[in-house]
Amino acid sequence: MIFNLGNTFTCAKQGQVASLDTVLNPDGSVTLVEYDPLAITAGDWIEGIVGLPPSSSTQFQLVTNDFVLADNNSLIGSNLELGASVKITLVHPKPFQVDDKGLVVPNTLFLGATDASVLAPGQTLTVHLVSFTPSTGTTLAAANVDFLYLRFTHVTGNVANVAPPNTFTIQSFPSFLGLAFPVTVQLSNGSPSTNFDGVTSASDLASGQTASVRALYFGLPTGPTPTPTPLSAAKVRVP
Repeated sequence: MIFNLGNTFTCAKQGQVASLDTVLNPDGSVTLVEYDPLAITAGDWIEGIVGLPPSSSTQFQLVTNDFVLADNNSLIGSNLELGASVKITLVHPKPFQVDDKGLVVPNTLFLGATDASVLAPGQTLTVHLVSFTPSTGTTLAAANVDFLYLRFTHVTGNVANVAPPNTFTIQSFPSFLGLAFPVTVQLSNGSPSTNFDGVTSASDLASGQTASVRALYFGLPTGPTPTPTPLSAAKVRVP
């Protein structure tokens, strides 16, 4: 793959695990919009969506939507496919982190947590593996992990109310999220800011519109210390 990197690009280092935001050009090349290093050394990582409530304070399931293999002595090897569920066990985890890309992060129990009680169906997570057991028959693959990032989730719903420029509320989510009520979406107005597609700003949103949101999802806005804005949006798209 060919990237247009501009005149200076010194932050990328060999062996880093990174997430790339890109734009496909008409000539087939790709312009790099953002380079987001997740780890400075190689290793095995799985990114996936939490499909069920955690089964304990240390265990939960991820549905795989991407993975990275170590250059040498990969734990996963050829033993994992996209779409496969993996039983994840937290083993002496470091405090959880949020890959916020500079966007607004609300007060949340997720940041700095070390147990699965803060996780919720619909969250997209990237985890670093310390061991991996392939699936056999009906038994899920299993992985022990020691590090966890919250990453961006794609959700679609209907606009309920608008309070530009900082927030709007959205409802009618897929049922597995467990969000049976409108929730507040946090918008970022600095640099970087929330990107809008189909409308120019939050002021153009209207009640009843269908909107797709690419956002950090911090879980249900319920409980003794709820997150008031459980979605922090990188992008809002109106078809």
